[in-house]
Amino acid sequence: MHDPIAARFQEGLAHQRAGRFAEAQDALSEVLLADPRHAEAWQVMSQLAKQFGRPDLALDWIGKAIALEPENVSFAFSEAVTLQEIGRPADAEARYRQIMDLHPELADAYNNLGILLGKQGRKEEALDVARQAVRLAPNKPAFHNNLGIALNDLSRHAEAAPSFRAAVLLDPGYVDAHHNLGKALHAAGRLEEAGLALQEALRLRPEDAGALNDMGILLHELGRVADAEMVLRAGLAITPEDAGLHYNLGLVLLLTGQYEEGWAQYHWRWKTEDYRTRQRGFTQPEWDGSPLPAGRLLINAEQGLGDTLQFCRLAPLAAARLAPDARLTFEVHRPLISLLRDQWPGIEVIGHDDPLPAFDAHLPLLSLGGVLGQDHQTIDGAPYLRPDPDRVAAWAQRLAPLKGLKVGLVWAGGQLLGTNDRKRSVTLAALAPLAAVPGVSFVSLQKEAPAAQAKDPPAGMTLLDLGEDLTDFVETAAVAANLDLVISVDTAVAHLAGAIGTPVWLLNRFDTCWRWELEREDTPWYAGLRQFRQPAAGDWDSVITALAAALAERARG
Repeated sequence: MHDPIAARFQEGLAHQRAGRFAEAQDALSEVLLADPRHAEAWQVMSQLAKQFGRPDLALDWIGKAIALEPENVSFAFSEAVTLQEIGRPADAEARYRQIMDLHPELADAYNNLGILLGKQGRKEEALDVARQAVRLAPNKPAFHNNLGIALNDLSRHAEAAPSFRAAVLLDPGYVDAHHNLGKALHAAGRLEEAGLALQEALRLRPEDAGALNDMGILLHELGRVADAEMVLRAGLAITPEDAGLHYNLGLVLLLTGQYEEGWAQYHWRWKTEDYRTRQRGFTQPEWDGSPLPAGRLLINAEQGLGDTLQFCRLAPLAAARLAPDARLTFEVHRPLISLLRDQWPGIEVIGHDDPLPAFDAHLPLLSLGGVLGQDHQTIDGAPYLRPDPDRVAAWAQRLAPLKGLKVGLVWAGGQLLGTNDRKRSVTLAALAPLAAVPGVSFVSLQKEAPAAQAKDPPAGMTLLDLGEDLTDFVETAAVAANLDLVISVDTAVAHLAGAIGTPVWLLNRFDTCWRWELEREDTPWYAGLRQFRQPAAGDWDSVITALAAALAERARG
């Protein structure tokens, strides 16, 4: 027998699935007018309410369905999803866990709870439930993809890759899984494989700006900078306001010496997700380089110690743009205060976490390059910091007994926690070929955990370990001023030595930081710096062999 209510419900359902939401609402409203106890109609109306932007009605209407059929797990699940979507994570979690207790076989509940926990930063819990979802439903590509995301969130990238591979094996057209596989392989250092995965993602969805951005980053790291620039510009043609694309294009342009556009693109960093978390919430305007007639300009150091040591040279140039009655305050990392405080008359130097004076405009330090128009014609590689003369004299006495060429060594950065920190660093043992160079006395300027390696130097190396005596940058600068040469990986000490005029030999990784540019042994930033670059990623042996030969020639000279 024909059932007109059932038929009308099926019509409404068909409209809803086809995206004809107004027609679906009309049909389902008629169903509920005729039968207010039609629970499935209330469920579909709840979904329509979300699609019409009425989450309050969505929650109310799924509640009506549950009241009619309290044992219906599909309705309970819809309620949990609605709570999750309208921003009530605690209630959604409680509902998912209730469903899982009553229906431990419902894989979708585990999957959704894993996503929810991951967004809350509860990464280990997210991983546990994501694994359970895959165990319960191993043939669902999305579950494998979400398990990979949970592993990626824990920086377990090598483990994440098989999950993404499982997803694309189950669904070769799963673009997001191909994209995620590319990102995981990139983070795991498997760059060529990462490129293939990203290439497949872009074949399937050519105008995916996120995948183009990640491909641009990868090409940059592979040294294919012209290709990286082309890919990033293609992404910007699709999404002109994408801050990540602008920022990464800025890094490529600066690396290739295209400073004018590079600075402008690089300033977009403050609109990226990572940099937005660092913003200070200043209401004062950013300084655009025009004369400040009165008041105070705040320049704040925003990145690492090396960045501050490199760009602090621009502080007096900024001060020169101000009117005589205006003032400049320079906020720096606390370890640099003693070194920088008396470098420039009229510039106030304060530390992070010190109370800020009232100010009228501000600018992040690394944006000064663009505001002041720094390029190959205007960057001044001459020394610009003065070490403390009394400390220089004191260290001259202490270092006097050292024979031959006095060479400072820095072989590692910080705690070796970050990916770039590991890539830019070597071990002291790796520098053993330097020990064979006659006529050289080495001085360890290494700090932090890697400094412990100085207690066991390579055989034949004369090494004075000063790690515990270098209590601040004033002391390190005074020591460096007494050395003939500093050999360093890309750390703050390399910048410090260059800033005071001590010759520096930089051990530079293949995927170099933008500031060192490409295919050059020198740099416009420091007149006395020479680069020894990896010819391929990870190839420190070639660098150290060339370094030892150059040091032997210098010692003979």
